[in-house]
Amino acid sequence: RQQVTLETMDLLFDLAEKQELTKRIQAMVNGEKINFTEDRAVLHTALRASKDKIGTVFVDDEDAIKEVHDVLDQIKQFTEAFRSGHITGYTGKRMRNIVSVGIGGSYLGPEFLHEVLKTEEEGISSSLGYSLRFLANV
Repeated sequence: RQQVTLETMDLLFDLAEKQELTKRIQAMVNGEKINFTEDRAVLHTALRASKDKIGTVFVDDEDAIKEVHDVLDQIKQFTEAFRSGHITGYTGKRMRNIVSVGIGGSYLGPEFLHEVLKTEEEGISSSLGYSLRFLANV
């Protein structure tokens, strides 16, 4: 798809080596604070790590992967209670209208997921009766 030559690839590999890319990737995976402007770890890999990786990435003596999975478990509990009708609106009725509020481009992930689920049978059936809207650039 890309018009990359072998020479270009060699130059990119040389640059990666000179910039110690492998070392920097390992620092990211280990939870080191590589975001210097905010003095914090980036934790992209912790967000995608499975539960069996709990106990392998610590930031400020906190288990980052455990924290991620604790939040994912809370999200699962909330969504199951929401879908089952255990969580209701102010009137006591089941909530059917959902607004996803995003600042900048942060609404793009939920909107993308919404678009994908429109084409999947399970997504279509589980979203019947709900109205989802997106509010961006608040």
